[in-house]
Amino acid sequence: MGVPDKYRVYLVSYEMPLTENTGVFHWAIFMGPKDEDPRDLQKRCLLFHATNTDTGSWQYQRRETTCARTPRMVGRLLLGKIEPRSVVKADAILQDPARIRPGDDQWNCQTWAEEAIIDLAEQQILQSHSAIDVGQAFRFMQQYSLEILSNRLNTGNGVPLTIEYPKCGEIPRKFFK
Repeated sequence: MGVPDKYRVYLVSYEMPLTENTGVFHWAIFMGPKDEDPRDLQKRCLLFHATNTDTGSWQYQRRETTCARTPRMVGRLLLGKIEPRSVVKADAILQDPARIRPGDDQWNCQTWAEEAIIDLAEQQILQSHSAIDVGQAFRFMQQYSLEILSNRLNTGNGVPLTIEYPKCGEIPRKFFK
């Protein structure tokens, strides 16, 4: 039996329907197998994120899920790969309670995801073809997600709309024709 394929690591945007601010997204890290099949319930993906509870406090959440797009999922940005044996190490890094900063009003799920990407890359758990400019990745993903929503492209329960991290450079004005 061969070596299992590396998991893919994505920055994922979720629509926040309860907010009045158009273009505000919930951000998460998503890890899944190379060959996704939303109809195959045996293939599982992992979702890592910071969630805001009903009491207004933030908490870390790791959840196993199918590879299918959920109704609120907008799109994904492929950041790189991770060895299957490194997922446990990634989880240990991401669940560190010091990541959550309850007294900081500027801290949110985006801050959590930004720092998570940086830490996974610095620990050489996230393997990418080039250095990831986290600010540029979020601006890129914001534009991509807004275009998906404005064109009503995020429908169905298949594999989510995904784009590969473009390395450094300009963010396209238009992703879809």
